[in-house]
Amino acid sequence: MTTFAEIFSIEFLTKSVENFTQAAILPGLKRFGYYTNRVDLPGDSAKWNEVNYSRNIAEGFKAPNAPAKSVELLTEFPRTSMVLNAALYKTLHGDLLAKISKLDNATERGDADKIQREQVDLVAALHRIYEYACWQALMNGKITIDQSDIKLTVDYNIPADHKVKTAISWADPEADIIGDLATFRQKIAADSGDVATNIVINGITRNYILKNKAINEMMRDVSDVRRDILVDDNIMRLKGFNFEIRDEMYTASGVAKYYVPTGKALIDTPNNGVYEFQTGVAAVPNINRQSIDFVSGLFSYVDVTKNPVALQMFVGQNGLPIVKKPNNIIIADVS
Repeated sequence: MTTFAEIFSIEFLTKSVENFTQAAILPGLKRFGYYTNRVDLPGDSAKWNEVNYSRNIAEGFKAPNAPAKSVELLTEFPRTSMVLNAALYKTLHGDLLAKISKLDNATERGDADKIQREQVDLVAALHRIYEYACWQALMNGKITIDQSDIKLTVDYNIPADHKVKTAISWADPEADIIGDLATFRQKIAADSGDVATNIVINGITRNYILKNKAINEMMRDVSDVRRDILVDDNIMRLKGFNFEIRDEMYTASGVAKYYVPTGKALIDTPNNGVYEFQTGVAAVPNINRQSIDFVSGLFSYVDVTKNPVALQMFVGQNGLPIVKKPNNIIIADVS
């Protein structure tokens, strides 16, 4: 039987595990471009304030030598929630580990490559879990976790009139998409003071736009737009909006689903404090297995059992995406 000592005498595995425990191959979440502001928490409770900024200019000027005008304090609504804790592991059994004690032929090299593939797949699974949470926050205005062992809803208090449904489905070529975009921009500007310039949809919803009669008429003589569609299969800019087409998918109960659902659109302003990602603290075994380290954000470690011989790779994260300025976004049902 392969022993505990023999497992860690394997040069490749020792190096591979060392890299894994450093979380060296953990990828950044794709949508973390939106959550560029990161806050490390001392515990496992996220805290943030929804802030409404002063925009009233009525009677703001003053006569010579008159006192300054008073401005009301900001309206802030304190919010709190527990962070989302995801922890996953894979078990590599002794029979596989024993095969790679010598990396001198193609079969053994293939077994070594398998360990690397298992590591990559494990961190990709964590990636998908948080990608799902980030998109729920953006496309639904809340995150809902409904598992057998945990049930949690984090609601970001998006105003009801910022969750809208268009009068006519964008799938209808007669829909007034240009008018809808103008309405979205006006609503965000009126409630936040900022100008919306971004829209996120998936490829199927993008096709609705391309088939729209009014937009087709506008694009007929605009060579740059036609080039973007033909070359990049994308609409880069339209009516002052930067279009981001997201077709990434995940699987739930064997069914492939879009992170950005068909017939949904996220409209928002440039990220100026609108979004934030808060990371909590997790207790992780120290590399010498004699103590516990408290780490923030992403973590990984490896554990070994002697009887039976097996190696378990753990990866996890404590964190929560935050929407701090709900008036700066519109979640539109355009189906």
